[in-house]
Amino acid sequence: MSSLLRNALVLLIASFLAMPTLCDEGGGNNGGGGVWILPCCANICGVSTEAGLAPRAMMLSANTATNVTMCTVSQMGAASATFVDDLSGVPVSLPVSGRVVTVSKLLLQALEASSKKAATIIVTDALQCGYVMRVLIQPCGSVKITVL
Repeated sequence: MSSLLRNALVLLIASFLAMPTLCDEGGGNNGGGGVWILPCCANICGVSTEAGLAPRAMMLSANTATNVTMCTVSQMGAASATFVDDLSGVPVSLPVSGRVVTVSKLLLQALEASSKKAATIIVTDALQCGYVMRVLIQPCGSVKITVL
């Protein structure tokens, strides 16, 4: 009887640890499933790209040869995403399918060919809850995306 109770307790603890959380700190699953899970969203009061802000999350992609796919948290409503490069300042709408936002490799390659290799991505819902992200093309050709 004692071993049966012990096994039931171990099973209960294991099932508790295996349950998904509502919102985690994000993570870099870009090498595994190809989708970067974004951290919790926040209210967007104003768009600021100050260098002094500490990033909440960061993702590195080896090069611009693949699309960057990001998944928003379930607390966000229907999202819309905009990409604005620092050189021209022209906004480009990004495709959003459900909770998945995709930055195309063609857009990243155009940014790499630009003289100013930086851009801002804004992902927001109707309640102005979402993300402000900075995209930087490193000198080695890798793509660095930080969530501010």
